[in-house]
Amino acid sequence: MATVPQLTPDGRVDARDVREHLDKVLASSSFTGAPRVQQFLRFVVEEALEGRAGEIKESVVAVQVFGRRSDFDSHSDSVVRVQATHLRKRLREYYRIEGLRDGVVIDLPPGAYVPAFRAAAGSPVPVPVAGPRRRRWLLPLAVLSVLAATLALGTFAWLARVAPTSIAVLPFVSLDGASESDYLVEGIAEDLMTSLARSPDLRVVARTSAFQFRGKNISAQSVGRDLGASVLLEGSIRGEPKHLKIAAQLVNVASGFDLWSESWEGPAGDAPLFEEQIVRAVERQVLGNTPGKREPTVSATAVRPPLPGAQEAYWRGRYLLSKGHETRSSSIQYLEAAAQADPQYAPAYAALTTAYSTMAFHMEGDVGELVAKARAAGGRALQLDPGSAETLGSLAVLSYAFDHDWPAAERGFERALELNPSYARGHLQYALGLVTRARFDAAIAHIRAARGLDPLSYSIGNDLALALECAGRYDESIASARQTLRNDPQFAYAHVPLGAALSMKGDNPAAIAELEQAIQSLGRGPWILGSMGFALARAGRRVEAASIAKEIESVDGPGVQLAYVYAALGDKARALDALERAYGQRLVDLNFMAVDPMLASLRGEPRFLALKSRMGL
Repeated sequence: MATVPQLTPDGRVDARDVREHLDKVLASSSFTGAPRVQQFLRFVVEEALEGRAGEIKESVVAVQVFGRRSDFDSHSDSVVRVQATHLRKRLREYYRIEGLRDGVVIDLPPGAYVPAFRAAAGSPVPVPVAGPRRRRWLLPLAVLSVLAATLALGTFAWLARVAPTSIAVLPFVSLDGASESDYLVEGIAEDLMTSLARSPDLRVVARTSAFQFRGKNISAQSVGRDLGASVLLEGSIRGEPKHLKIAAQLVNVASGFDLWSESWEGPAGDAPLFEEQIVRAVERQVLGNTPGKREPTVSATAVRPPLPGAQEAYWRGRYLLSKGHETRSSSIQYLEAAAQADPQYAPAYAALTTAYSTMAFHMEGDVGELVAKARAAGGRALQLDPGSAETLGSLAVLSYAFDHDWPAAERGFERALELNPSYARGHLQYALGLVTRARFDAAIAHIRAARGLDPLSYSIGNDLALALECAGRYDESIASARQTLRNDPQFAYAHVPLGAALSMKGDNPAAIAELEQAIQSLGRGPWILGSMGFALARAGRRVEAASIAKEIESVDGPGVQLAYVYAALGDKARALDALERAYGQRLVDLNFMAVDPMLASLRGEPRFLALKSRMGL
């Protein structure tokens, strides 16, 4: 069911509903990869909602959106008219599929740049235009009925025409059977994923999900069904790290038959050249001469393979980086060795940026030092490969989490996803940033996009539960966390957001039970204890809650978690002291202070508002 929008007394759609709907539209797949069109739509909608509809002229759009000079001449430069055509087309595509049940519709009538807003079941509601001459863009109901029928009949044909082909790259099989070659078989598969993801007409399944099938004797049809992929790329490797024999084949999931196969043998340093041949062969087989097919960005390694020693060190470092926090710091020595062996090797710097920024995000060391190293590696990575979505996403995280510069972060995320729409991690990173800005629908849309790309990664359920909790949608948050636990009962991390949402619902006994399960499995980490103290205080068990506060303080734990406990105990002064300590700790969780429901009781306090301002929220 579509959400029924609120209408003003004169029958217009409420501006808050329009803005919420706008975020959803801009985060949709119909607008992914089109940052200028996104900026165009946001600009005209915001101008209209702010009462400046009469000022939306072609020349204004050209200057404000497309960076043209103030002496812009529309007769010699058609940029606005052309982009308006693209914008109208993308809006039509959105409302055909993703927005079919939306309660609000945004329209850009032909021949104008002033948007119209309407409730889905009603006629367009134009924005008032200054001056006596007003236009009402009305579409007769009979025409609407014909249009709706036409769209319904054309839905499936449109899906078949525009939906990108989904491909999963499985980890290659080591024919030597040696476990020490794991880094090699995963490294080559991940290289191929990265290169294929640069093709805007392919949807590439994330490694977290694809690599779960390593060593399993499962049919192509089963793997494809679980991953939502129509083709699989798999292969085998034999040889030493310095000299390899690689075989690859492309499998049609529906039939189980090979579409293409090829083998190569040579020095490991030439592997990137063979990887590029595989990528081109896959694109030819899968995409062929698809009308409107766009050319992918050429990868840095295709232009110049790495120097001796860099490739193996990179594969080893990337392998350790993928295994999580326990091996993250160990990955850095290999990645730095790769960069030292070949200072022109862009992937090594991109991986270093990811490693350092992730460690900073999770406070795995001196945050200031880690941020500085991430920026240095990221700057070098973009010098060598401006098309590195991974680097742009990692730097965007630093912008919002540590610089409190959301506009810079948003530009980075948008550019990263424009370059690689299959970047599941980028969708999640962007989503968390959007949550801090209370743009919940857009955040949830990106989380769901990440889940579509990484369907077997259960940790995504925690991000969805967090976004729903911050949005005040506690029942949905609880359902999401419980679904994660049904999918993987051993994923103890899901007990934490489940406990938090239950506590916000007022079911503190159930919340405490969930958090106790998390503590039993994961230990008494302060990041769990804060939620536990909050639930205990809300349940009236104040002595136990105060004891938890002391426990967090005794280990100089995160200030935000401490603030949860004191806020629930009603000690606002100590809660605010804890938040200010969190600011000094450069704690990432503080970015969520404006939307965190556990801190809701503090939102009207002057010290809270001052800190919120310092955080750029």
